[in-house]
Amino acid sequence: RSSILTTSMRMLLEAGADMNFVSWQGYSPWFLAVDSREMAKIHLLEEFHADQTIQNHLGHNALHLVAMRGDVRLFHYLIHHAPKSAILAANRWGNTLLHLAASSRHPLLTRICLTHTEIPLDTRNQRGETAFLKALKDGDLSSARLIMNAGANIHIPDHNGLFPLNAAFRFQNTGEENVNLIQNMLLAGAAPDTCDPWGETPLFLAVKRHWDEALELILNYQVDVHHAADPESNNRKTCRITPIMLAVRDGQTKIAERLLNAHADPNSIFNGKTLLYHAVKQQCPGMVELLIASGVKVEVVSEENPKEITPVQLAIENEDIPVVRGILNQAELSLLDDKIRKMIDHIANTELRDLLIEIADRKA
Repeated sequence: RSSILTTSMRMLLEAGADMNFVSWQGYSPWFLAVDSREMAKIHLLEEFHADQTIQNHLGHNALHLVAMRGDVRLFHYLIHHAPKSAILAANRWGNTLLHLAASSRHPLLTRICLTHTEIPLDTRNQRGETAFLKALKDGDLSSARLIMNAGANIHIPDHNGLFPLNAAFRFQNTGEENVNLIQNMLLAGAAPDTCDPWGETPLFLAVKRHWDEALELILNYQVDVHHAADPESNNRKTCRITPIMLAVRDGQTKIAERLLNAHADPNSIFNGKTLLYHAVKQQCPGMVELLIASGVKVEVVSEENPKEITPVQLAIENEDIPVVRGILNQAELSLLDDKIRKMIDHIANTELRDLLIEIADRKA
């Protein structure tokens, strides 16, 4: 059937049919032949010198179509036979062939573009994205590495102010290969402490995504561990959240330890409560132990608001014996607060009641 159609096409072309007729959607015979992936039709239209530069209503030409589909073999053929104007054309959003290849998740297409075309590496589309930045946003690590190694400028942000390094922290998978790419970007001079449009730094993003390896890497550079994210970014109108607050909130003890070793403040207040309170509320003894070891202020009763429940009172209510023991053993008090003493008689848990009596007697 294919050979019959090709024969019919030849007869029409020899009879003078318009080989460059464009439909209302911008599709030409050349575009449709490439879309069919039938090499006989493609060779026939090449023989009659069909216009390969025609773009459809979205600004895509046939090469763009093949790049988006990830058809490596056909793409390689067309690259070597297409006119330069078709290779350098951009679609209606300003994406070049390199942009499309870089976001196709087919690194061979990117390699072909870099090897066999003269597409400028740092051309920006209508959003201000270079092909390198677009590859990072779309999670195509291999293409991003190829473009970077080809000499792309890794410091160009998009029109919203998103830099490639921030995009790598925000969009890339949390794998070892991605850490290597980030390390190469930092070694190439990428700014390690730049805020993205959401007010989040690479360090903050590493904590937000629980990406311990990336956090360890970024802490080797001059970064602000106290930087609070823009409250508008997460619809928090009244609270600014720092990396250590985020780590404690999410129960990420290892990440919190790295931040505290980098001099994050263990006495930060988050949503009106201490970090120790949040750790106790989550019943996370490892985090409680870490905060106490970091010099957190241990309050048995709130000095500012005596009616407010404190971490140790919360731990007692939760009958969290390891946490109660950890906090009270560190509390520098001559005796337990009267409020807690009064709680002892009402505690049904014998082990907890005995612990409180023991500590109370010891501190008395």
